[in-house]
Amino acid sequence: LLRSGGLVAVSGEQWVEVRHLDAELARTLATEPGCAYLWTRSVTRGSRGRLVEGVESYLDPARFSLHLQFGAGGRR
Repeated sequence: LLRSGGLVAVSGEQWVEVRHLDAELARTLATEPGCAYLWTRSVTRGSRGRLVEGVESYLDPARFSLHLQFGAGGRR
């Protein structure tokens, strides 16, 4: 969908850290306040540095794995 809209990612960054959930976020995620979750933020940009996609997520560490591949080279 992004490509069909003329948005092609050529570079990106991602941050991952452990955060403890406050009461509101714990309620949203149907878990207990204070639980440790992984917080991730991903930013991808096009060839001119324009934002292509930005995503922020909270992930249950018991159900999460991470595989990153950014930049030139494509799939192998």
